[in-house]
Amino acid sequence: MIRKNGLIAGVVLFGTLINSCSSEQKIYYYEGYVMGTTYHIKVVASTPPNPTAIDSVLFYVDTLLTAYDTSSELMRVNLSSAGTLKVSPDFAYVFNAAKNVWHESKGAFDPTVGPLAWQHGFGPKVKLDTIITGFENFYLIQTDSGFFVIKTHDNVYLDFGGIAKGYGVDKVAWYLLSKGYKNFMIEVGGEVRINGKKPDGTMWKIGIENPYKPESFLKIIADTALAIATSGTYRQKKQEGNRKITHIVAKDDTFELSPDVILAMVTDTSCTYADAWATALIAMGCKRAIDFVRNNTRKEIIVLCDTTSKDYIENKP
Repeated sequence: MIRKNGLIAGVVLFGTLINSCSSEQKIYYYEGYVMGTTYHIKVVASTPPNPTAIDSVLFYVDTLLTAYDTSSELMRVNLSSAGTLKVSPDFAYVFNAAKNVWHESKGAFDPTVGPLAWQHGFGPKVKLDTIITGFENFYLIQTDSGFFVIKTHDNVYLDFGGIAKGYGVDKVAWYLLSKGYKNFMIEVGGEVRINGKKPDGTMWKIGIENPYKPESFLKIIADTALAIATSGTYRQKKQEGNRKITHIVAKDDTFELSPDVILAMVTDTSCTYADAWATALIAMGCKRAIDFVRNNTRKEIIVLCDTTSKDYIENKP
């Protein structure tokens, strides 16, 4: 599982980027670069939100969860010895969300196997000793003094690349809602959250790109309150010997670096959880992912496999 920095897996945004037909309500457009990828934000308002504050929210999440900066909270946990470490409420939220998806996906989403991909050039150039895997080697506890992560081994590490951008999207959404902005679209590296409507009263539309036919869409989603996350392997892969490997590690007996799911899309009310689930479906591999979709009635999911028959499944609760 893991590693999605720099990946925009097949999301296309629709809608005007500038003034609306209303003299009072306009679409204010913000874009930039964070978490190794781009972000695009549209806010419908009569007065614009503070762009510096939006930047600050995203860069805060980056400094919290990036594996590329040894001073980040994530790397402080990674580089510490076994023991108990106090963490921030934000880190605890992401850790708990990751743990929930790890449990529900039966280990497919496992942040501790991500560092295996670092050793193949997908991630930071950090020298790590022997890597121990298994999210069961980390625990989160809460006391009157705050949140604490318990690390059971020196050589077990976390990679939150498969959930961080979704959390960044949610943090910006929570900030905008707290300031009274109710109509917006936020996209960070292919993870999206939409709320409300455009000035003309129409819904936001998000297109899910077909990796086999980039000029077409697998689906166009229109909604007024939804998080949409995609994960894909078709844009980040490399050749090692006789096999192609990707940035997402499927945790099985061989820690396979070339799972056969080429694209997964998940909708949810939370972009944090949608992001983690999209990554988990890639790591499951085609057969297990398709079985999961067939038995899931809570989320809208698309799975497209990199198989001879290009297996495809979609459900809608």
